[in-house]
Amino acid sequence: MTVAITPIEFGTNIPDEAELKRWVGSFDPVDGNFIRGWLIDQDTPARSAAVEISIDGVNVATVIANHPRPDVAATTGQADKGFHFSVPPAFADGNPHMVTVLVAGTNLHLTGSPREIVVAPPAAADASGLGIDKDRIFQDIAQPLATNLTYKVGGFNEKEYTRQYPDVKAAIRGGVFASGYQHWLQYGAKEGRIVANGAPLSIPQPLVAEQLLFIDAVCTGKIGLASSAFDDWRLKQLVDFPQLDELLDLPRLLAYVEEIEEPDDVRAELPVDLFVFLYYRTVFGELTGSTVEQSIQRYQILSEASARYYVLRKDFWAEQVSGWSNLRTAQLLRLAGRSDEARAVLAGLRRDHWDLDFKYKDRSLPRPRPNFIVFERATYELGMLDLAEGKLVDATIHATSLANETYGWKRDGLRRRIVPLIEQGLDRIKDGDRDAAARCIGDAYALFRQDPGRRIGKPLKSLKDQPLDGTKGAKTYDVVFYIGDSTSESKRYRVLNLMDTLIGLGYRVGCFTEPEFPTVISEGNRIRCMVIFRSAYTSTLCNVVETFRPQGTQFLYDIDDLFFVPKVLPMIAGAALMSPEAFAGTAQCIEHFRQALMLTDGATGSTSFLVEELAALGRPARVVPNTFGPLQEKLAAVLLQEPAPSRSEVRIAYLSGSWTHHRDFAQCEQALRTIMARHPNVTLMAVGRIDLGPEWDEFKDRVIPVGFMSHQEMLAFYREVDISIAPLEVGNPYCEAKSQLKVFEAGLFGVPSVASATHSFREAVTDGVDGFLATTPEEWLERLERLVADGELRAAVGRRARERALTQFSETALKQAITGLFPKAAAPDAVNAVIPARFGLPLNERKMRIVWVVPDIHAGSGGQRNILRFAYYLTTFGHTVSIVVKDSSRPAVETHRLINEHFYPFKGSVQNYNGSMPPCDVLFATHWTTVEIVVRHRAAAKQACYFVQDFEPGFVPLGSEYLMAENTYRKGLYHITSGPYCERILKQTYSNDADHFKFPLDRLNYWQRPRTETSAEGTILYFARPEMPRRCFEFGNMMLAEVKMRRPGVQILMYGSHHVDTGSLPFDARNLGILPTIDDLARLYSNADLGIVFSLTNPSLVPYEMMACGLPVVDVRFQDNITNYGGREDIALLGDPDPTAFANQVIALLDDVPARAERVRKGKEFILDFPSEVESVRRVESLLLKRLDLIDAQAVTA
Repeated sequence: MTVAITPIEFGTNIPDEAELKRWVGSFDPVDGNFIRGWLIDQDTPARSAAVEISIDGVNVATVIANHPRPDVAATTGQADKGFHFSVPPAFADGNPHMVTVLVAGTNLHLTGSPREIVVAPPAAADASGLGIDKDRIFQDIAQPLATNLTYKVGGFNEKEYTRQYPDVKAAIRGGVFASGYQHWLQYGAKEGRIVANGAPLSIPQPLVAEQLLFIDAVCTGKIGLASSAFDDWRLKQLVDFPQLDELLDLPRLLAYVEEIEEPDDVRAELPVDLFVFLYYRTVFGELTGSTVEQSIQRYQILSEASARYYVLRKDFWAEQVSGWSNLRTAQLLRLAGRSDEARAVLAGLRRDHWDLDFKYKDRSLPRPRPNFIVFERATYELGMLDLAEGKLVDATIHATSLANETYGWKRDGLRRRIVPLIEQGLDRIKDGDRDAAARCIGDAYALFRQDPGRRIGKPLKSLKDQPLDGTKGAKTYDVVFYIGDSTSESKRYRVLNLMDTLIGLGYRVGCFTEPEFPTVISEGNRIRCMVIFRSAYTSTLCNVVETFRPQGTQFLYDIDDLFFVPKVLPMIAGAALMSPEAFAGTAQCIEHFRQALMLTDGATGSTSFLVEELAALGRPARVVPNTFGPLQEKLAAVLLQEPAPSRSEVRIAYLSGSWTHHRDFAQCEQALRTIMARHPNVTLMAVGRIDLGPEWDEFKDRVIPVGFMSHQEMLAFYREVDISIAPLEVGNPYCEAKSQLKVFEAGLFGVPSVASATHSFREAVTDGVDGFLATTPEEWLERLERLVADGELRAAVGRRARERALTQFSETALKQAITGLFPKAAAPDAVNAVIPARFGLPLNERKMRIVWVVPDIHAGSGGQRNILRFAYYLTTFGHTVSIVVKDSSRPAVETHRLINEHFYPFKGSVQNYNGSMPPCDVLFATHWTTVEIVVRHRAAAKQACYFVQDFEPGFVPLGSEYLMAENTYRKGLYHITSGPYCERILKQTYSNDADHFKFPLDRLNYWQRPRTETSAEGTILYFARPEMPRRCFEFGNMMLAEVKMRRPGVQILMYGSHHVDTGSLPFDARNLGILPTIDDLARLYSNADLGIVFSLTNPSLVPYEMMACGLPVVDVRFQDNITNYGGREDIALLGDPDPTAFANQVIALLDDVPARAERVRKGKEFILDFPSEVESVRRVESLLLKRLDLIDAQAVTA
C-alpha cells in the first residue's frame, strides 16, 4: 500500500506557517469502532508525536502515535508512527458523530479531519459494563498526578542516577527494574547512593519506600510493579494497624470514620496519608479492569470518607483527595452519558473548594478564595460539558473564568492567544454564528490544556519541550506588573484588565509573581516601569527593587483599599471578630504594605478618596479606576440580547461576600424587611454569606441564599436580578475608599442600584437618575419603595445606569485614565531604550522654600495643629519647609520632638527666631504677633503671606491689643484664609488681596465608631476653653447649670483645656483635659449625645469633626454665624444667647431622639463635600505657585 505524504491541513483560527510545514500525517477512515491514523513531527522525527481526538466538540483523548505502521515506514522511513483509539461506548450508538483529530497542543487538523462516523452499538451494553481506555484514564487524571498529589521525591534525578551507576542502568535494560527511581526506592536509599548535589538523598519521613513506589508505578502504568509494591506496603502496615484491611475496604472505611466524633480519638490515627494511597489504589482499580460504575461508586465513597476525615482532623491531603475524587467521579459520569449528574458534582465541587473556612475568634468565617487547582479543573470540566451540550454562553463564562487565572511570566503569551479567541466566540454568538463560536471557544479550551500552570493534559514527550508562544527572552518591557497578592480577586481589575489595555495600545507588558522572580532576572530583561500590586515588604520585593532600580526602572505601587494605613484596622468590621493573634498579625501585615509603598516612586489607587490618602504619605498618586474589560462588555452584550426573563416577583440582590459585611448590611436591613412586608412579590437574593437573625424568619421562604461564585458567573447572575443594593458604612474611611464595582457591574447589565452615599459611590451615581443614593434607613426605604413599585422606573434607571457604566467604567475610560501615566511604548527592538525621568503623576516639578513663623507651640492647640498640618503635607509634597518659633519656651530640638509627638511627623527644620531669616520663596505669618517679624524680613522672600485662621482682634476686648491685632491686616501681605468668612472681611473691610481654602476634614480619623458608653439621661460634651474668651466659657457654664438642675442625670464631660477647675463649677462635671490622641477624641465624639462648641469669630474644625463622628452640634446664635452651617437651621442647633432659653432648647433636643438622629443625618450630609486635608493643602500649594508665577512674570516684564 502506498501512502501519500500530505502536509497537515489548516482548519483552525490559530495560524502558524512554521507549524504547517512541520507536521505530516493522516486521519484514516474508521475501521469498525477504531479511530486510526499516523503522524510525524518532521522537526524531531525520532520522537513520538501525539494527537488530540474530539467527538462532537468534546475532547475524548490524547493519543501517542507510536504504533507500527509498515505502510508509513515504507514511504517515509519512519517506523512506529501510527495511532489507534477505540471509540468510547457513549458514542457507539448508531448515530452520526463528528470526529476531529488535531496535532496535540495545536489547532492543526490531520488530513481527513474532521470526519463524520457512525459506530454501531454493541450487542449488549450498559453503563456498568463500559470499557476503560488506559490512555484516556491517564489523560483525565494527568493533573492530580502532575500537581499537588505527586509523591515523587523532588531531589531525585533519573538521568543522573543511571549515569552514575552503570549497574542500575544494566538492570533496567535487563528488565529487572522499571526505572532508576524504582531501584533507589528499593535499594539505593538504603545503600546511601549519592543522587543529589553530591549528597545522599533520603526518603522523606514518615513516608515509606513501598508507598512511594506504588504511587510511582500507578502514575507510570507499571501494573505488576504497582501490585507487588502494594502487597509489600500492606504487610508492613498491618504490624501497626491490624485493622488495615477494614480501612482498605472503602464502604467500611466510611463507616469507620463516621463513628469517630473527637479528633483526639485513638481511632483517628490512620496510616500516613492513607487517603492519598487509596486514591491511587482506586486509579489502579481502573487500570486493572474496574467498570465505570464500580469506579464511580468507589470515588464517591472515597470522597465522602476523606471529606469527613478532613472535618475531623483538618488533614490537608484528605481534603485534596476529596476534591480529586469528586473530579474523577464527574469525568466518569460524563463518560457514562450521565451529564446532569456530572454537572451537579462539578457545581458542588466548585462551591466546596471556593468556600473554605478560616478561624476568627470562636466563629468560622468563609474565605472567598478557592483551592484553585481543584476549582479551576472543575471549571474546565464544566466548560467541556457545556461545549458538548451546545451551551456556548455557559462555556464562554467558564472559559473567561479560566482566562482570568491564566497569568504569569511564562503564561502571558498563552493568555494573549486565549483572550482573543473568547472575544471572537462572543462576537460570533452575538452574530448568530454558533458553529464559528463553538470553534473559537473550543480552540480556547484546547489552549487551556497546554497551560504549564495547570497541566490538565498528560505531559507528552512530543510536546513538553516545545516553548509556548510568548515565552520571554532578554527584552525591554514598557510595563511589568509584580503581583504581590496572587490570591486577590482584584488583580483582575488592577492588573489583567490594565495589561490587556496596554497591549492594545502597543505596549510590551508582562507580569510575574514572587516565585517567578529568579526567571525574570535570569533572562537579563530591562523594565522601564514596574507596578507593584498589593505586595507586602518582603525580601523578594527588596531584591526586585535593588535589581531593577539601578537600571533606571521606575516603580509604582498599586492598591485598591486602605490596607496601607495602620489605623484602618479597627474600621474593618471583621477585625472585631479576630483573635488577638490574628489582629496583631493583620496589623503587622498592614505595616508591611505601608513599607512596600514607601519603596516606590509613586502610587495609583482605584478611587479619589484612596489616592488622597496615598498622597498624604508624600507619594505622587493618581486614580486608575476599576473598570470592566472587553470580555465582560461582550458577555453583557450577548446576555442582554436574550429576552429578559419574565417573572412576577421583584428580585433584590445583595452580593455580600463574607460575614464581615454585617455592619454594611445593617444600613439597609430594616428598610429591606419593611419592603418585603409591604410587597409579597419581593425576593431577597443573598450572594455569599450574611447573618440574617430571627427577625428574618417570617421571610425565610423569600430569601434565596446563593453561594460564592466566580466573577464571570456573578456577572451572568445579574440577568436574574431586578435591583442591586450596595450598602456601606457612610463615614467609615475603609468603606469610603472602596471602589464602585458593585454599582457599575450591575449597571453593565441594566440593573439599577441603591447604594450608600459614600465618597466613591457619589462619583458613580447621580441620585434618582442612573441609580439611587441613601444614607439613613428612611432614605433606603424610600428609594427601594420607588424601584419595587414602578417597573418602568426600574427599566429607565437601569438603562441610564448601563449608559453611565459604558461611559465611565469601560476600557475606553481606562485608556483615558492612564493617558500620560506610563511613558510611550518603546520600539520593539529598543533593548537599550532610555527610561523616562518620571511617571505622568500629579507632582509639581517646581519646589518652593517655605518658612512658617509661629508663636510658641503648645500641645492641644487646634490652630497650631492646622498650621503644622499644612507644613507637614507641603514637606511630603517635596517642598523645603522650615518652622521659625517666636518667643519659644524651649530649645528648638524639644519643639521638634513636641511636634512629632503631638501633631505630625514633620521632616522639615525647626528653629527659634534669632533675629535673622533664611532666604525663601514664601514667608508666612500665622498669628498677629508674628506679622511684625514677617514684615521686617519680607525682603528675604519672594512673597510675604499671612495665614489667617480667625478674626484675631475678636479674641480680646477693645483696647491696645485689639488695635495692634487689627492693624496687622493693613501691612500689604497676601492673605490665605480658613474658609470664606475671613476672606470676605479682609476684602470688604480692608481691601486686601485674599483667597481662601475650605475647611479640611480628616475623615481617616474622624468617623463614627460603634458606641461603647451610654448614660441613662444622655451625655453632653462641652468644648471648654476658659483661656479663650471667644469660646464663651462662662456663658456655657450658666446654660449647663440650668440643664443640670432640671436633668440631674445628664452626664457633662468637658475637654480641650487643662485650665478648667471643676470644683468651682455650679454643677457636677468631669474635665478630660487635652486628650492624648485624635483617635481618643473621635471615640469621645462617638460616645456622646450632644456636642457644644462656641466660637464668636471664625469657626474651628471642631463642629465639623463632631458631625463626622455622628455627634449633633450645638452652637450659639451670633451675628450671621449661621453661614458656618450653610445658612441652614436643620444642621446645628443655634441656641438663644439667653442661658435659660438656651437650656430649654438643649433639653428639648436631648429628649427628642428622632430630632437628634435627623441632625446627625443632616450634619453628615453637610460635610460630604468638605475637602480632605491633602486637598486643602493642594489648594494652598496651587495658590502659592500661582502667586510666584505672577511675581516671576512681572519681574521679566520689568
